Amino acid sequence: PPFSIQKICILGELFGRTCGEWFSDFDLPKIFNLINEYFNVFPRVIIHHYNSNLSLNDFMINCAKEITKENEKYAIYDHKKYIFDKICIIFISIRLGLQSISEEYFPSIKKLFNCKEFLGFVGGRVQSASYFFGYINNDLLFMDPHYNQSSIKDLEIEGISTYMNKTIYTLPLTNLQTALTLGFLLRNNEEFIDFLKFCNLISKDENSAFYISGIKNLVVIENE
Repeated sequence: PPFSIQKICILGELFGRTCGEWFSDFDLPKIFNLINEYFNVFPRVIIHHYNSNLSLNDFMINCAKEITKENEKYAIYDHKKYIFDKICIIFISIRLGLQSISEEYFPSIKKLFNCKEFLGFVGGRVQSASYFFGYINNDLLFMDPHYNQSSIKDLEIEGISTYMNKTIYTLPLTNLQTALTLGFLLRNNEEFIDFLKFCNLISKDENSAFYISGIKNLVVIENE
């Protein structure tokens, strides 16, 4: 399979990672993108990885489609009109502090979960690949994907449901580690516009979870 552990380890060598080493949430998005491009797994899917700074200029050029006529919903960036006709997965690796995350970032982290295109984030615990998908008050909700059992012999009969650990854990925001990788999924033009509106919103936070370069050159148009 394209995204097998074997292929991840082989391509990991390009980033100085060898089999048996820790593959961080910073390394894996880059490897996923290489696999998708090399094996042409999902031709319409674009995988982009950013380090702390989401570059709208790069995003528009590589992910959006420039148009000359107005549409019902479109974006104007740097005096050019754009719509979206692809599927895009965006990873943004961030580091909010050295030893611990300041409480000033907590409201912005919570606000991420209000974005419909937000997939959640991975990381947040030292060398523990946990998946965070929500919060209750000041506790984050997460799942641990490390659940080992015998391999499936007949996929059609057994399915894969037993491989999904349904246990939900909580972690206080104050215990969250500083390195996180955020995920966003855009599947159509409506979600593209909604995501850009969210970028406009979060960029106004005094302590935003991530920086968006070029946001001042962005205008979102929604005609009735």
